[in-house]
Amino acid sequence: MGHVVVLGSINMDVSIECDRLPHEGETINGSNLLMSPGGKGANQAVAAARAGACVQMIGAVGSDAFGSVLCESLAQAGVATQLIAATPGSSGVAVVLRSNQNNRIIIEHGANYALDETRALRDLNAALTPNDVLLIQFECSKSLVEAAITTAHAKGCRVIVNPSPARSMSRELIGACDVLCLNETECEQLFGITPTIDENGTCPEARALQEVAKRICAVVQDGVSEKNTLSSSSCSLLVTLGAAGSMRVTSQNVMYQPSFAVHVQDTTAAGDTFVGYLAACLAADMPFEQAQLRASYAAALATTKVGAQLSIPTKQEVESYFSTKGGTTQNE
Repeated sequence: MGHVVVLGSINMDVSIECDRLPHEGETINGSNLLMSPGGKGANQAVAAARAGACVQMIGAVGSDAFGSVLCESLAQAGVATQLIAATPGSSGVAVVLRSNQNNRIIIEHGANYALDETRALRDLNAALTPNDVLLIQFECSKSLVEAAITTAHAKGCRVIVNPSPARSMSRELIGACDVLCLNETECEQLFGITPTIDENGTCPEARALQEVAKRICAVVQDGVSEKNTLSSSSCSLLVTLGAAGSMRVTSQNVMYQPSFAVHVQDTTAAGDTFVGYLAACLAADMPFEQAQLRASYAAALATTKVGAQLSIPTKQEVESYFSTKGGTTQNE
């Protein structure tokens, strides 16, 4: 059983609810102002910890008042914080507009882009063992993210990449990943394919996505990636589809996982909850299908509360809720 090492962003989320999003130049009334710790990296670290994993966070906070609050929130969730650097200036801040069960986000990266690359890679190299999972997103500098993926891959670790916000990745870099966990928008931006689910509950674009997986596996087999992977079908594309659930695409097959019916309050951290739980389950050597199911449970439950880290459920909460509800899917 390995640990989960998360390299990524740590933000303070400032969110407000509105009936609709304002037009350009327009001022509208809002309500339910909420300030809560967030950032994709920190959210996913908290999710992995609440799923039961031993989690180490590598990142940075600023010298402002938010910095200590953000570190304390992580520590309270059970995330190891000794490798979080303190940098001059502001911490990362995300401004979130919540409207009709959806959200739009503007990010000031702050300390996340001030993280010293040499220090971060040194800490990462020291923290990782071949049994561990590296979980990483794209809210830190591109050069650091790419170097971290390469470093973890070279050590024989399992690498889970959430390419958000999406930006271009070389074939070689994708070939160093075990799982690319991305949503429909990121899939379209990276591969030019927008996955949808039809009335039969299948994805018409699945075949095209399998061709992408085959091309990635060809890179792996050419020697760019020479290590044990999460399964015999290496380089999974795991596409989250919102209310339609998720699907795992490999060169060999497509596996669908429907979403679950809950009373949705806020979707802010649902994707991060999914990714964090997935990493924790795979680090515990859970079969991929079961890990995807557990991640789906947790992501659904996260939408029933407002906020980022505030909404991420514990393993016990997930098990209790869905044992009671029976795991009803949206399709039933």
